[in-house]
Parts: sequence; structure tokens; C-alpha cells
Amino acid sequence: MILPADISDARLKANDLNFMLIYDLLEGFHTDRTKGKRVYKNLVQCLNKATNIFPQMDYQKFINSKAEYYNYFAKHGVPICPTFTLGADAFKASVDSSNLETVTKNLIAKVKKLGWGDHFICKPVYGQESKDFKKFSLKDGEASFTKYIEKLMKKYPGVIFQKYLHKFGNSKICPEVRLYFVGDEYQFSIVATKQKILTLKEEGGSMKLPYGQTGSLDKLIEQAKDVIAKLPLMKVKQGRRNKILPRLLTRVDMGVLQDGKFKPFVNEVEFVPSLYVEDHSNPIDLALAEQMVTITKEYLGLDDSDSDF
Repeated sequence: MILPADISDARLKANDLNFMLIYDLLEGFHTDRTKGKRVYKNLVQCLNKATNIFPQMDYQKFINSKAEYYNYFAKHGVPICPTFTLGADAFKASVDSSNLETVTKNLIAKVKKLGWGDHFICKPVYGQESKDFKKFSLKDGEASFTKYIEKLMKKYPGVIFQKYLHKFGNSKICPEVRLYFVGDEYQFSIVATKQKILTLKEEGGSMKLPYGQTGSLDKLIEQAKDVIAKLPLMKVKQGRRNKILPRLLTRVDMGVLQDGKFKPFVNEVEFVPSLYVEDHSNPIDLALAEQMVTITKEYLGLDDSDSDF
């Protein structure tokens, strides 16, 4: 196990493959309290140089940018919550050619035209754990929205606008189901509310999916598998070529309801998610260890007869 402060070029080169678990660029960016974000900056430098990290950097950057994968999903027929995005560069160009108040008025006018109702939400690209997430009402004045957007664009590379779903993700009424996969194999699901962490009734827990939809979990799993199949491949540098490898860990966070109807959609995808090991009985750490061995053997061109590995 390489802890954040111990990451170095030499340490990464000493291994055949280096797997990212729990900690990544986003975690480093948000949690580093050292002066000048020294640990985070070192992480970025090391990962950009390394050719033997898993998953590869372009995949990490893709998953870390909600704006990028929301737009990607929209093009590939993956259902998402009604969304549009705005990059910091495009925002700056708009402000340069007009003024801040006019730009924010145009954004609110766009939300109204989309017919999302009286409320909408904003969340930053590269955001984490609801940091800088905010809900807005079209009935409120524009001053607080303008102040929020200006602050956000100084800190992040972009902002995501989405339709507001009542009580989404923090209650049993409109849950977000977090489905875990090791490789292509489904493991278990978690529902996190404001009060507690729940597991599903189908998996021995107490949480029943809304409206008792027959086969709800199976439908979510099927849809999540389709999402994973459409994600970019795992390609790790090997000499002058890229080698395509199996996936390690993917969590697909699914919304269940839209406007009171069973209409699943993808809210988020993660490759280094929290595992909630204290809240369920699934031995996912074992599955991860076995998959890391499988991936590394394939990377090195070994087979099951190489028992000393």
C-alpha cells in the first residue's frame, strides 16, 4: 500500500502495475492540507509520468469530469437527468464579450426555456461529496446566482446545470442506488440517505425500491452493465503499445424516479469509490484482490500455471 505522501516516480516504477484505490486526483485535490497542496501536486506529476498506473490517466480524467461523461453519455444513448454544462473558458469568453449580469441572465433564461420547473441545481465539474453543490429557485433574485457562478468559475473548470428532483439522493422517497461492479460482475448496492446507509431488501437489507416495481434491481443492474460496456476501455502502456485489460472497480450511481415514475438514469460513475465495508456483508475486498491478480497476470502475459505470482 502506497500512502499519498509516499508516492514517487521510483516507487511507482518498482511495481509492475499500480492500482488506484480510494485515493485519486480528486481526493488529493480536496483533502490535501499541506502548504501549496504539495502532496497533490506531487501526485499529479508522478501520475502524468507513470505508464504503469491503473486505470490510465485519460480514463481517470474522463471519469473525474462529470461534464465530459454527461455529454459522452448523452451522445451514446445513456439516460441522464436533464442536464447542460458550461466550461470556465466558455464562461470567461461570454463575460469578456458582454458582462457578468447579462451572462447569468441568459443562463437563467435557458433553464426557464428547458421547462425544468421552478427549481434547478448547480454542481461543479471536479466537485466531490456535494461540495459547492447548490439548489436555486427561478422565483429568487439573480444576485445570489450571479455571485455563486462567479465564485465557482474561479475555482473549477466548469459547472453543471440539472433539473431539480425533489428529495433526490437523500431519502427513501427518491433514492440514488449505488451499484458496485468488480470487472463486469455485479457485487452489491448501497443507498445513502441523510440519516443512514441502507442495503436493499433483495440483498438482505431493509430498503425497498420505490413503488415496489417488479424486478427493479435487475433493471438497474442491466442498465448499469450497459453503462459500463459503453465506457472507454482500460488501456495500459506496454512498451510502444497499449494493452487492453479487464476493469477493476466501477460504481454506477443510478437515480430511480423522475417525476414520480420509475425512470432510471445515471447520476455518477466512480472508479475509486468509498466501499462502505462497515455497512454490508459483501467481501468486496477479496473480489478486488483476486481481480488485481487477474489484471496483472494478463498485463504480464502470465497464465494460471504461474502459481508463484
